[in-house]
Formats: sequence, structure tokens, C-alpha cells
Amino acid sequence: MVVLLDGWVGGWLDGCVDGWLNDWMAKLLDGLMFGWLDGWVVVWQGGCIAGWLGSWVVGWLYSWLGTGLGDWIVLMAEWSDVWIFEWLSD
Repeated sequence: MVVLLDGWVGGWLDGCVDGWLNDWMAKLLDGLMFGWLDGWVVVWQGGCIAGWLGSWVVGWLYSWLGTGLGDWIVLMAEWSDVWIFEWLSD
């Protein structure tokens, strides 16, 4: 249970930061066009949602399985973060 909670919290935090950083540059011009504050809020929320959905399972698997398979799973999570964010922004 401790591993599950640790992986879930770690995956969520990592997903928020990672999703935000991945999507920030892609959405920066939209943010400048529609207002800096509005654009920043949209990017922050979208990055957190995508990161959470794509990484909470990955964080748990990464901490449970170790780094070998975990590294491959993290690469898959990077792809899913982008796909989920694009789906949420449509």
C-alpha cells in the first residue's frame, strides 16, 4: 500500500510538472495571442490533467517494478501525456 501511494503521489507530481513543461512551449504563442494570464492557466491545468492521467499508473509501476521496465514505461507515458493533452484541448 505504501508503494502504491508513493507511486501514485510521485506519478501525479511528476506528471503535473512534466506535462506542464512539455506543453508550455507548444501553447506559449496561443497564450500570448489570447492573453498571457489566460494562456498560462490553460496550459497549467491541461498539463496537470494530462500528466496525472498519463503518469499516476506509471509512477506506481516505476516504483514497484524498478528502473529497467520503468524506463520503457516512462517513455510510453511521455507519448500518452501529449495525446491526452491534445484530446483535452479539442
